[in-house]
Amino acid sequence: MDSGDAGVVGGLPLAEAFVRHRDSNVEIEALVSDGDAGRPGTDLMRMRGNARALLTAERSARNRVQHLAGIATMTRDYGAAR
Repeated sequence: MDSGDAGVVGGLPLAEAFVRHRDSNVEIEALVSDGDAGRPGTDLMRMRGNARALLTAERSARNRVQHLAGIATMTRDYGAAR
């Protein structure tokens, strides 16, 4: 999973939970932490396991990460504007 835009990383534990719900044996390596600044194309996590489980969970996991990263980025921007 990688980032599409610059911003603050958010929601990775939730993304991991989506994937583990489909297959508890999936190997997940987080490459960044929630709250880190991410640039476009930054790899966020690597996953190895059953392709069906990964592909089934991928869209939901990605949507949650995008949503929570957007909230984290806006929160950072509002805080910086004060």
